[in-house]
Amino acid sequence: MNPVLTVNYLLPAKPTDSNLGSCPPLHLLPKCTSIREFQQLHATTVKAGLHDDLSSLTKLITAISLRATPSSLSYAHQLFDRIPQPDVVLFNTMSRAFSRSNTPLLSFSLFSRMLESGLFPDDYTFPSLLKACAASRALEQGRQAHAVALKFGHAENVYVQPTLINMYAECGDISASRDLFGRMGNKCIVSYNSMITACVRSSRPSEALALFRELQADGIEPTYVTMLSVLSSCALLGALELGRWIHEYVKKNKFNSYVKVNTALIDMYAKCGSLDDAHRHSMEVHRMVDEVVEQLKLVGYVPDTSKVFHVGLGEEEKEVSLRYHSEKLAIAFGLINTPPGTTIRVVKNLRVCGDCHSMAKLVSMVFDRVIVLRDLNRFHHFKNGTCSCGDYW
Repeated sequence: MNPVLTVNYLLPAKPTDSNLGSCPPLHLLPKCTSIREFQQLHATTVKAGLHDDLSSLTKLITAISLRATPSSLSYAHQLFDRIPQPDVVLFNTMSRAFSRSNTPLLSFSLFSRMLESGLFPDDYTFPSLLKACAASRALEQGRQAHAVALKFGHAENVYVQPTLINMYAECGDISASRDLFGRMGNKCIVSYNSMITACVRSSRPSEALALFRELQADGIEPTYVTMLSVLSSCALLGALELGRWIHEYVKKNKFNSYVKVNTALIDMYAKCGSLDDAHRHSMEVHRMVDEVVEQLKLVGYVPDTSKVFHVGLGEEEKEVSLRYHSEKLAIAFGLINTPPGTTIRVVKNLRVCGDCHSMAKLVSMVFDRVIVLRDLNRFHHFKNGTCSCGDYW
């Protein structure tokens, strides 16, 4: 049974002095999975006599707004508007929710309303507000928020400064970001990351790398976020040797345990024109493809070069061109890195070619593997030498 409905059933029809607030169902908030359940839970708070309790409403609005869907934000906003005198915490909660939505500038409207009501912003007001301005590329509103932060003494806050740097950069005023960063007294890793990322996004990779060296000179430990920006800088510059040095730094400091860092490494090598370095198993995978092809030839595999239209290529060159198609490389990688009998799954954004389709069928038979290949049109399930598509796709 739905836990919210259970509580609603057990609560008394009318609250009395003895049961008022005695059974607040707010511990069920994490269990709510839909707007309907939140509405039911809201009804139970009203039934329990908590409809005017600011703490309960704040928890309810926070939980609903975290879903960040248009319907949940709309409902949270409705609840918020019914509160006669919302406090700063509630304003911050709603502002944070809107800053992550597809209508981020509603955060600025709430901010204006908060000031008009006579409330003073706190350190938690500005990060979400500035993120909203950055997301909307609303430079003028961002400058106004900065001015208010200065007026109320929050512009030097450790959480506000990085969002100011990011806001100006996202709004196209990288000079303002640089000025803010330069005036900072004690720079921390968060502020460095914000400035380095801002330089990368503004196509200033050399400045980003200079900041990385400055960070090291200051004795500040970088994070994986730092490495993502540094690798992006190397990619933008085509700086292969520097990229290799950064790769060694990544391995030495255990940043290669992050999937995003590994992806950035591959991207860096590829953009620097070193595809062999882009994949640490490149040579091994190519050798496996060669071995697989030779084994398949023993059971009748003949490369289908009829669809290879490269002008001037001989038959042997066409076979080599076919041999290293992405599907074959992916299947070879799967054979290397998974135990015997494991299903190999491949995703491709184009239609699989006839030769790769034939090869996958034979691999499933010779190596006793199930291969699931998703191409542009459908899923192909290869097993025991046949495909689920019946060779029609």
